[in-house]
Amino acid sequence: MTTAPTLRYRQPVVFGPSPGPRQNSQGDTYKSTLKDSTKTKTTVRFKTKASAIRALFPNEQYSLPDTGDDDFAYATWSLESLRNLSWLSGSGYDLLALYVEDVMYTDSHSGRRRHCTYNPLMIENFADPIMTGREELGVPKLFSDIDIAVDETENASSLTLKATVSWRGSTWMELRVPSLRQQHRPSLDTSAKTDTPTKTTPPHCEGLLVHKYIPSSGGGVNGKPDADYDVLIHNDPGAADIKTTSVADPSETKISIHNLGSQKLPTLCNVVDGLARIPILEIVDARMVEIQGMSDLSNLERLN
Repeated sequence: MTTAPTLRYRQPVVFGPSPGPRQNSQGDTYKSTLKDSTKTKTTVRFKTKASAIRALFPNEQYSLPDTGDDDFAYATWSLESLRNLSWLSGSGYDLLALYVEDVMYTDSHSGRRRHCTYNPLMIENFADPIMTGREELGVPKLFSDIDIAVDETENASSLTLKATVSWRGSTWMELRVPSLRQQHRPSLDTSAKTDTPTKTTPPHCEGLLVHKYIPSSGGGVNGKPDADYDVLIHNDPGAADIKTTSVADPSETKISIHNLGSQKLPTLCNVVDGLARIPILEIVDARMVEIQGMSDLSNLERLN
């Protein structure tokens, strides 16, 4: 078969170009309709140990800056509901992602240093974005059910968000953000301009850093992988607009991760075990933003 270099293909390639977030069945992009998409994003930023974050780095090119802050680092859990997506005929899905801020990436050949937000894991509750994001972008995506409930208080003065993440009925993560109150003047959130959210991404952050890995077929445990390299998904500052921002009291926000073992989480136990080892020393910010428009994440760069 012959493939066209300007079109995108995924398995099974024998049926021709593959529709997805970055092209329709005719190979055209969705950029003109992405402005109609909406996103509700709840972020919980927390202080953790830098040693726990370094354990998630895939190679020595990743590092954290020496801030003199007693070996602390900052990360964000981001819970998002994406709706009115043109590439899904107007439907949507939910995702939960972990983002580590202010990660430095050093090119092994040139020595160039890049400041990025690192994404070691993204959970989604729909197969289609998992397949497209893993194959086309290299984002480390896995499946779990995500249930989100947002309730108003009796006098409608605030909201409470509750979310559970589970696999076949076994809940391995719970998130509760109470007393979300809308701000009259939304605060600056540079990450909301892109699809790479953290609450206080440094101004010099170039984008989202992920490690793409695809094992080889038939190579055994010592086989060379088909893909094993880093990818930088560049920021798209004009893609999104914040409509409203609601802020919660961080001290009332709760995150629980349950390491349920291999019987209840046979294919996720290693991941959940690793997440449970990341200590939440202090929750420093919790908020919800309503966003109009988003990027298709097509502006990316292979780093090595």
